[in-house]
Amino acid sequence: MNPSNLQRPNLQRKRQSHAMTVARLSGARITVAWLAMLVGLAMLADSATGAEPPTIGEHDDNVYTLAFSPDGRRLASASGDHTAVLRDVVDGGNRVTLPHESPVYAVQYSPDGRLIATADGTGHVRLWSPTGTQIAVQQKHTDAVYAVAFSPDGLRLATAGGGGNGGDTRCLIWDVPSLTLRQELSGHTRAVYGLVFRPNGKSLISASSDRSLRVWDLSNASSEIFEDHTSDAYRCGLSPDGRLVISAGQDKHVRLRTLHESKTSSASDSTTVSVSVSLEPVSRDPVYGALFTPDGRLIVAAGDDCRLHIWNNTTGYPHQSATRISRQALYALAVSPDSKSVAVAGADHRIYLIELPGPADAK
Repeated sequence: MNPSNLQRPNLQRKRQSHAMTVARLSGARITVAWLAMLVGLAMLADSATGAEPPTIGEHDDNVYTLAFSPDGRRLASASGDHTAVLRDVVDGGNRVTLPHESPVYAVQYSPDGRLIATADGTGHVRLWSPTGTQIAVQQKHTDAVYAVAFSPDGLRLATAGGGGNGGDTRCLIWDVPSLTLRQELSGHTRAVYGLVFRPNGKSLISASSDRSLRVWDLSNASSEIFEDHTSDAYRCGLSPDGRLVISAGQDKHVRLRTLHESKTSSASDSTTVSVSVSLEPVSRDPVYGALFTPDGRLIVAAGDDCRLHIWNNTTGYPHQSATRISRQALYALAVSPDSKSVAVAGADHRIYLIELPGPADAK
């Protein structure tokens, strides 16, 4: 998902059959619930319901990233209009604009909500206060930065990006709040679009347009590679317990991997093996984001088909028909900390807020 190529999303829709494939590694068993989810994904791909949902704000260009504050009261958005904006979730008010000199591709709140990290097309990484004061800035990347992620303790920040033909594809780890460079992770051969720390902060997961995900052991900068996407891998995320890795891709797939700790390692998260579940297209088009809700009940996904897909992570069945959100591609996706709502945005510049089904509505 090179953002420079996202100005005119392809809205042509081709009907395709939805075959289902399960990859089984290391003799692991795939539960009935996961198999049922494969059926659910095919059902979701052909449905669209409802009118356009409410919006809480908009930008003057594409919106690439969204992030809720830890208390769920504020929403941050990063846009090609050279700004990141903080706003109230209730009504979009109390705006704080964070100005940049180039498109802003990534934004994230620190775990305590006291800092906001942004990254832009010139390779600048910045830390801001919630009131809009710039606290620190660095430019060690030589290409655009597309992803940022705070460690669970908030003391480190991971950033990554790249250029059209690869470029600077390093994942950099910074001390917070000084933005002193702490570690460099090299291995990806094309741009990196997704980053997430595992729960204890000892390893980092990255997703790249080189078709791979890497699980980095931060104690020695080594990595385990998963090359199960057939095209660019975009955003990645984790289940609340840190054992399931989810990613979305240009290949129209959502991939799920089960991470297990090595029996030879006493340090949790230091070494992993993986079981991969390969899901056939969640849509007929590229998928730019897929996330677990913080309570682990649901999985949500969005992309070039302009729809929000929701299914039940416990039963494996779709909760409801996929909802058309916009007439243009959706690039950004964020779930509120209480798992009650999801924010989505993309090529039409608007930010939509959709209520998620509660436990009583589960099917």
